[in-house]
Amino acid sequence: MDFRARIDGETIQIYYGLTIGSLVASLEKVKSFLYAYPSEFVLVRIITLSPRTQFDNLMEKVIEEDMFWKCHKSWHHPTVGECRGKIIILDNYSCNRGCKFTTAFGIHYCMGSCIWMVQDKDWIQSIEFKLDLIQAHLKLARMNPCAYFANFLTGVGLNITSEYLICGPPFSFLDRMGAFFRLKHKFLGTNHFAMNYIKKNKHHVGIIFTDFISLDLIKAIIHVNYE
Repeated sequence: MDFRARIDGETIQIYYGLTIGSLVASLEKVKSFLYAYPSEFVLVRIITLSPRTQFDNLMEKVIEEDMFWKCHKSWHHPTVGECRGKIIILDNYSCNRGCKFTTAFGIHYCMGSCIWMVQDKDWIQSIEFKLDLIQAHLKLARMNPCAYFANFLTGVGLNITSEYLICGPPFSFLDRMGAFFRLKHKFLGTNHFAMNYIKKNKHHVGIIFTDFISLDLIKAIIHVNYE
C-alpha cells in the first residue's frame, strides 16, 4: 500500500487527490485482510509533509498493537516467517534518519539512502520516458538480488492520467476482439509492460507498486518468486 498522510488536529488522515480518509480506518481494513489470510503480510509505505516530530508522536499511538512488525535493532532484516500476519510499515517519515535498516515504526524507507533503490518518478514528460525508467530499474534489480528495490508503475503528466498510464487507452469490444492483429504494438499500459518484461526475463524484480492491479501481473510476479 502507498499512503500519503497528513495531520488533522490529533489524527492522521490519508489522501489521494480529493479523497480523504482516516489512517486508522484504512489500517483496520488491512488488519481484516490479515485476519482472513494470516500467511500473508502487507507492506505500507507512509509519506508525509507534516512536521516530523509531531507525526512521529501520533504514529506511536497508531502502531501500539502486535499486528505491526517492529524491531529496534538497526540492521535486522526480517524473514518472511517473522512478517506473516503483520503490517510492515515502510517508514518514509520518521525523524530517525541515516543508513539504518529499521526505525521504531518499521523498516526505514527513503529514496537515495544506502538501503533502498527506488524508481518513483511521478511526474513524467512522456509515456516512453516512464517505460524506460521502469525497464532500467527492473534490469538493475537483476544485478543485485539482495538489495531492496521498489519500482513504481504509476505517474501522471501533461495530458497523461494515472489510469491511462497504468491501464492504457480504453478499447471498445471490437477493438479487443481484434487485439492480436491490430493492437499488439500499441501501448497497453505500464501494468501490461511490466508483466511482459517479467514473463520474458525471469529474474528478481523487487517490489512492484501499481494501481488498478491486473490478475495477469500478479500471476507473473508470483511465478517469478517460485522460479
